[in-house]
Amino acid sequence: MSENVRNPAWSREETILALDLYLKLDGVVPAPSDPGVVELSDCLRSNPTMVDFRDRENFRSPSSVVLKLNNIKQAADGGGLPHNSRMDREIWEQFCVSACNFDPVGGVIGIQN
Repeated sequence: MSENVRNPAWSREETILALDLYLKLDGVVPAPSDPGVVELSDCLRSNPTMVDFRDRENFRSPSSVVLKLNNIKQAADGGGLPHNSRMDREIWEQFCVSACNFDPVGGVIGIQN
């Protein structure tokens, strides 16, 4: 596989798991060395559907998790990075705009409180 090929876009499920971490961190985006960031990175890298990408150093690395958290922060409060995705905004709006009724397990399987 060519190193010039981009990593796949974050899935809805991956974005929901990142939102879960963002909320646990009370909207503070930590360093890539944060244990929660490292744990999420390890979880995402172990996804069996992404076997073709997991050997890439930058695939769902702790640094890429921090970038995703900054994208969610932009959707949440206008901070973070200026170029978040439509999915980041949709996930934020679905789970957190009105009452932040968030259940990561229900969100991943399509059930909302």
